Amino acid sequence: MYVQTKLIQSPLNYTGGKYKLLEQILPHFPDEIDTFVDLFCGGCNVGINIDAEKVIFNDNNPKLLYLHKTFKSLEKSVTLDMINDIIEQYGLSRSIENGYDFYNCNSSAGLGEYNRKPFMKLRDDFNKKGFDYGYYIMLYVLIVYAFNNQIRFNSKGEFNLPVGKRDFNEKMQAKLCDFIDRLQDGEYTFSCVDFNDIDFSDLTQNSLVYCDPPYLITCATYNGSEK
Repeated sequence: MYVQTKLIQSPLNYTGGKYKLLEQILPHFPDEIDTFVDLFCGGCNVGINIDAEKVIFNDNNPKLLYLHKTFKSLEKSVTLDMINDIIEQYGLSRSIENGYDFYNCNSSAGLGEYNRKPFMKLRDDFNKKGFDYGYYIMLYVLIVYAFNNQIRFNSKGEFNLPVGKRDFNEKMQAKLCDFIDRLQDGEYTFSCVDFNDIDFSDLTQNSLVYCDPPYLITCATYNGSEK
């Protein structure tokens, strides 16, 4: 089993993520892999934990892929500064610094009541914003503060999840930092094409294509398109 020394978890709570199943999945992989293709990568939980010479993440959701590419491209300190600037600009909670009592909330009920109004403002501004690095950092902040830390867009391409209970707490920050460190330390590339259009011509007998297709016949969050 050819895996990274430390298993890390994606910073995205993507439906169908396999982090909790990695110890069952990875023993079935070959010992040496030159190119690993994560064909339906989603949150990247599998590919990010394979110590192959090269990992290709593919998904047909361009916003998801550009979010991952942003994490790889920007300096970690810049990403964290941008996240914290957005949190401050919109007046979202910062339990990592202030705790729950500061916001008249508790860990059981969560921070949704406090964050609802600033979250909706952030969501509205995001849905009107053009595509740049700031767009994808805003998207990440939305995911952090959204229901169950998930991602969903309607048929118009607008982020449409309601506010959730949590914020950019210590655990969320640690997962993001580990993910960025791993992405920036290895040979990871991204593609956004239909799986039928992937070019496999450069793969060898030591390459591995991992196929974990999305649950399109279920009610997974990313299948929703509510207004």
